[in-house]
Amino acid sequence: MARRKLIAGNWKMHKTVAESVGLAGQVAVGLKNRQVDVLVAPTALALAAVASRLAGTPVMLAAQNLFWEAQGAYTGEVSGPLIRAAGASHVIIGHSERRQYFGESEKTAGLRVAAALAAGLVPILCVGETLARFYKKVAKATRILYGGSVKPANAAGLLTQSEVDGALVGGASLNVHDFLGIIEAV
Repeated sequence: MARRKLIAGNWKMHKTVAESVGLAGQVAVGLKNRQVDVLVAPTALALAAVASRLAGTPVMLAAQNLFWEAQGAYTGEVSGPLIRAAGASHVIIGHSERRQYFGESEKTAGLRVAAALAAGLVPILCVGETLARFYKKVAKATRILYGGSVKPANAAGLLTQSEVDGALVGGASLNVHDFLGIIEAV
């Protein structure tokens, strides 16, 4: 049986709180394809406000990162319990930008995954391009999202691949028409 598709919009370090709430509302109102799970990941500052806007809609909310400790003297970090309390259900872990600019490693990504699970969050673990890291049993039980440059023009071709269960969309998720176009391509 095929896994349900997930289209996740990673808004990275774009959009103010007000802009994030507005975009989330546009996505929720414009969403017509109910055969796919949809998720948005605004900045940490916008999580609570976006959660309030998305309440009662099918659009889910993710944080873009979390720290592996639940609390403590970790200035600037955000923990799983804080993310959960802000209204998110998912968290992106190990994104290539986190690895490139902030020294994220397999070890720290593993610590973050464990922290996400302990907080009741669903981790979206970014691992790279191949399945050769995983046993077939794990790969078959896991939603695999394509994380390259996804746009409405190439979404259908990418999302019909047998091992692709959705997409982690960056820049195109910042435009409601492009993001909804990708969702409709499923």
